[in-house]
Amino acid sequence: MGAHLTPQGKFKSDKYPECPEGKVPLSTKFARVGVAVLVRRGDGALLMELRKGAHGAGTWSVPGGKLERGESVLQCAARELLEETGLAPAGIRETGVYTLTHFEGGDSWVTLYCCVDLPGYPVAQVTEPEKCAEWRWVPWVPPGPAPETLFSCFASLMRVAHPWTLGRNR
Repeated sequence: MGAHLTPQGKFKSDKYPECPEGKVPLSTKFARVGVAVLVRRGDGALLMELRKGAHGAGTWSVPGGKLERGESVLQCAARELLEETGLAPAGIRETGVYTLTHFEGGDSWVTLYCCVDLPGYPVAQVTEPEKCAEWRWVPWVPPGPAPETLFSCFASLMRVAHPWTLGRNR
């Protein structure tokens, strides 16, 4: 029988019972979609968080999170940036770059990257202390070094592009 949607639009499979509200269980083979925001300052610094909690604890990454149903990529980028840092800049744009990351345990994520360039020296707030230990502006002008311990989704980006060069020609 395999996996299918019921006539009511709910997900069912031989392995998993019907899920509440028709949501697909995380342990299926479907990739999830995330959006990450490269927040850059004019002096070459990139806003990065030291992650804590169960997902990527002790690694450095950029603001971002899960794309919600019905949300555009830019809406998700703006929402996640505000939720995580308290920053609400105008001018967020898509870079056209994405990565696919496979995690232990079977979860896979497609991460879509956006960017925004900020003037001055904005201060990011730790608004989700259970997920973020600190925000830091990391000097990172090409070919500057990256922090040693990167979150796996962001490390995947580093294999294909430098965060300072993305979105420059848009």
